[in-house]
Amino acid sequence: MGNFTYLLNNAEYGLFAQACVDAENAFYLSPTISAMATRRAFELAVKWMYAADSAITPPYKDNLQSLVHEPTFIQAIGNEQLWQSFQYIIKNGNMATHREVRIKPENTLFALKLLFTFTQWIDYTYGSDYRRRTFDPKQIPTVTYTLSAEEIKRKEEAARKEYQAQIGEKDAHIEALEQRVRELSEQLAERKAAPHTAQEPEPTIDLNEYETRTKFIDQDLARVGWNMDRDVICERPVNDMDGEPGKTGRIDYLLNGRNGKPLAIIEAKRTSRDVREGLTQALRCRLHRARIRRPAACVPLQRLSDPIRGRRPWQPETRRRGVLPRRYGTHHATP
Repeated sequence: MGNFTYLLNNAEYGLFAQACVDAENAFYLSPTISAMATRRAFELAVKWMYAADSAITPPYKDNLQSLVHEPTFIQAIGNEQLWQSFQYIIKNGNMATHREVRIKPENTLFALKLLFTFTQWIDYTYGSDYRRRTFDPKQIPTVTYTLSAEEIKRKEEAARKEYQAQIGEKDAHIEALEQRVRELSEQLAERKAAPHTAQEPEPTIDLNEYETRTKFIDQDLARVGWNMDRDVICERPVNDMDGEPGKTGRIDYLLNGRNGKPLAIIEAKRTSRDVREGLTQALRCRLHRARIRRPAACVPLQRLSDPIRGRRPWQPETRRRGVLPRRYGTHHATP
């Protein structure tokens, strides 16, 4: 049956419905192909919103990142967690398309779940026959393929070329579908403004530290070229934590350079927590250089960031013997 087939029953969703179904159907053939198709389906759903909602102002550039960062689009979404989740879909698809890597099944499954939540939000906000649904991995159509690894690789390469050819291409069929949606914009606006009595879609993400790491931080580290097997140590044990003899702790991430020496520490926090809460924890680990086996001259970098929101709201000044983060006092390092 599939998680997205309900979209096919509504002609108003013709711009993105089939693309969502195709993305899900490709999952068991190749998570990599499915990742590209999920990004494509998401892009079409975003364009549907621009056609459907006259309150959203098209940006100067119509690439996907410009579309999702347009202030009026963010305002129309009105749900920060939902908006935060979009970057995962985009990055997962970009890695599959441009880096020629094999995407793990669990990563594409998560992207499909986020896409499903977005389509549920669209249906809740603009739809005429909304019903709350839950994404069920067991509903993904199971197809047994007898293709060899080499044949699947060729299909993935063909899918990359096809997807790259679609980028920036003006498709007459898509433009015609967008025009049909624009003609319904007044009707859709009335539905959006009307009181909603149905139960809202399920929340998108409220991840604990482990899930934040595996779903978002791992993705970003791999995307910028970190070797996750060689240079990244997860859950690194640390002795004498906080300067207390015998107290043990763990570093969520220890990033080593090519020479094997530590370069940076990453502490993962829930998306609902203030990004600064990881600072104190990172500082505690940073000050014990002997306990992560690094020379005294090597000072791991610390940077406060929110990879899901794509923000870096605080950048501490790293010094030889201490750190002076904005809004915090000086925390001196051990000599």
